[in-house]
Formats: sequence, structure tokens, C-alpha cells
Amino acid sequence: MEVESVLNSIELLNGDLLSDQEKLDEIDHWLKVMNRPQGWHYDMDIIWLLKGLEEAGIKKGDTILDAGAGMGITQFILAAKGYNVISLDFSPRLNPSLAKDIFEIKVIEQDKLDYKHDYIGFVKYDSTKNEGENNKTLDLVEKVWKTMGRGPGYMLNRIKQQLQNKQNKQVNLNEKGKDHTGFGKIKFIRAAFHDIPLTDKEVDAMVSVSAIEHADPKLMQKNINEMKRVVKKGKPLLITTSATGKNKDWFHEKTQGWCFSKETFSEIIGDDLHDNYNPELAEKNILSSDIWRKRIDSYYVNDSESEFYERKIQSLPYLPVGLKIIRE
Repeated sequence: MEVESVLNSIELLNGDLLSDQEKLDEIDHWLKVMNRPQGWHYDMDIIWLLKGLEEAGIKKGDTILDAGAGMGITQFILAAKGYNVISLDFSPRLNPSLAKDIFEIKVIEQDKLDYKHDYIGFVKYDSTKNEGENNKTLDLVEKVWKTMGRGPGYMLNRIKQQLQNKQNKQVNLNEKGKDHTGFGKIKFIRAAFHDIPLTDKEVDAMVSVSAIEHADPKLMQKNINEMKRVVKKGKPLLITTSATGKNKDWFHEKTQGWCFSKETFSEIIGDDLHDNYNPELAEKNILSSDIWRKRIDSYYVNDSESEFYERKIQSLPYLPVGLKIIRE
């Protein structure tokens, strides 16, 4: 049975969102606590959905489904705000060590899933190590040899990263010493977007940060309908994904994700997009944002094969877009 909905907006995200310093500070704190790198557009994604939850009147104690959560910080930011989070992903996960003594996380059975997708193998989560750190123990001589072989720039970046990891570890220890009485609970469940093991209208809102583009595009409408099904009447679905100014969808190999065209978004909502859907203007806005450029993670900046190498970015590989749907 098809679930009807009203689309409030499709919005190409831009650098203006980064003017919210309070939310940026919040993001930075939890990135340090969880020792996570940050995707080049995730600041905009997260701020956009947090604003959407506020505008929808989602209250502390309400339950939010984070679809495609992985080990991303969105679920932890939401729980820290007092929301109860159902964290869904089709890859198996365990309780991350850095979250212990901070969040109450219940892990539902993770070893069984009657669904196969290439991205499940592309992204693997290891809860036994601190996120962002190398899990391999190399002999000191081998470490030095490998580092010297990559040049002084690589050596300097490695030193900076090790220092940052050390600082993040201290932030994590400080956070573990705080009172988390007001935090919401997190539940890890393993499932695909088209088969969510929740009852109809079970959650007060749904968020999904840059995840649906990694699912099977043939199941797009089925995925959206299933997400709508579990959200209460009148409550929001807030989805960020990847958009393109091209006429057809295309696959971004490096991130293993689809970039969706205006035509595809029109098919999702069953209507033409608004006139303010302007990819060229959105790209120009992001590229001209000094805050955005400054905050690009070293993960990208130090990768010579990245479009963002040394922050010398002339164009974006794709555009972040937000879909807000109100469940009817």
C-alpha cells in the first residue's frame, strides 16, 4: 500500500548554514569525543536536519530513526540532546568503545540480514579501536621507513594527526566524567531501508544523512515509502543526499554513491521541483564560503587524489541536498 505524503521542500544546501556557530561547536565537540573525520558537506547536512527537527517541534524524549547511521556522529548529537535514537544500518555494528560510559546503547542481533549490497563490504565498522586510528601494530623501523618514503609533508601530517588523536582522547575522557542523565538512549538495529523492522507510525521523526545514495537506486521509491510508514502522522522525514546538475543520475566511484538528477527528485515527490532549484548557484555559494573551506577535514586536504587536496577546490564532485517530507 502506497503511503501518501506532502513534500515541504527540496533544498540544495549551501554555506549559509555554517553561520550557526552554536551548532558547529556542537558538531566539533562530538567529532572529537568520537574521534571521527568529517565528510566535506556533513556540517551542512547535520545543521540542516537539526534546524528541521527544531522547526517541527520534535521534543526531548521523542524517538528519532537515524536511517543509515553507521558510526556517524548524528546519532550521538541527537542522543546528547535528549532524543531516543533508533540507529539503523545495513552493515553490522557493535557498541563503539568511545561511546561507552557516555551513551546507553543497546545492540540488537547484528549477524543476520537477508539482503546483499556492495556497499556493505565497502564500509566496515570496527568497534574495537578508536575511530580514526590505525588498528595495525607496525614495527617502529617499518613505520619510520614507510613515513620517510612518502616525504616530509606526509611526515608532518602524520605527526599532526597523532597529536589530534591524543587531544581527542582527552576530550573523550573528559566527556566520560560528566553526568549524562539527560541523554537519550540509542538502539542499534541492522536492516535495509526497504524492510525496516518497526511498526507503523512508531517514531516521531526520521533523519538520514548522506546514506540513501548508497542504496540500490531501483529501490528508491520503495525505500522512501518504507521510511514514511514508520513515522507518525504530521511528523518529518529529513533526508540529505547527493544531487547533480546533470540531466541524468551518475555514480560517484570514490564514495560508491549515486548523484541524483532533478528528474529523479521530481519522480520521488511526484511533482516538478520549485524554481529555486539552482545547482550552479548552490555550488558557487559553497565554494565562496571561507568557513566551509577552512573546515574541510584533513582527510581530504592531505589526499593528493582528492578534489579537495590542499583546499584548492575549483568545483564540487556533487551537491548536498535536503529533502523534507511531512508524513500524512
